Amino acid sequence: MALQLTLLVWLYLFTIGLLFGLVPSYSDAAMEKISSLPSLFAPVSGGNPFFQIFLKNSLASLTIIYLGILFVLIEVKVYTVLPEETYGLLKTLTKPLYKVAEALHPPFKDFSPFFRSCYFFLNFVPLFAIGVNGVVMGLLLTHYPIRYFLSSLMPHGLIEFPAMVASVVIALNIARDLKVTLFKEDFEGFTRELQERIVGGETLRKVIFIQLLLLLAAYLEVK
Repeated sequence: MALQLTLLVWLYLFTIGLLFGLVPSYSDAAMEKISSLPSLFAPVSGGNPFFQIFLKNSLASLTIIYLGILFVLIEVKVYTVLPEETYGLLKTLTKPLYKVAEALHPPFKDFSPFFRSCYFFLNFVPLFAIGVNGVVMGLLLTHYPIRYFLSSLMPHGLIEFPAMVASVVIALNIARDLKVTLFKEDFEGFTRELQERIVGGETLRKVIFIQLLLLLAAYLEVK
């Protein structure tokens, strides 16, 4: 289920990227931003192309897996100090956003405000990330001939894309596994299980394997 959802979101946003690419005023500005991204990693990598590519992809992968968890940990800390009335206010302010989430996933409405926002972060961050990737790929396809576009992605793209998809699937599976605890609204159990997920052996092994794949992809790209 997580894999199908990931690919569906990517394909949908890829199509949107294609459509935006047909509008020069939007696509030119977007391409300028995309072109500037590699330079952000130059100071850290010492200008080494291999490390620039690896750092960019590694950061993307780790962000997909752990940023939603980081948001939730912050939410947990805030929850322990904010009064219940404040969460009532937050519920009102975020109601339009959560209405969309409820339409996509009806059980979402059964959560209390705290657990609702946790579940939202755990799912939204990885799906947003793969969606951005889809938009970027769609934009790039409209700016370059198909033959050049495909050749520029080979062979490293055959490793990078599955690695990114795997990162999203890992994050979504973490959200799925935590859903039972979220439905119970067991605050202590949720906090404990969340921490176990961060340093859990299975998750850590998968993360390390993905980083090794990205090292190989970076090597192939600069070779």
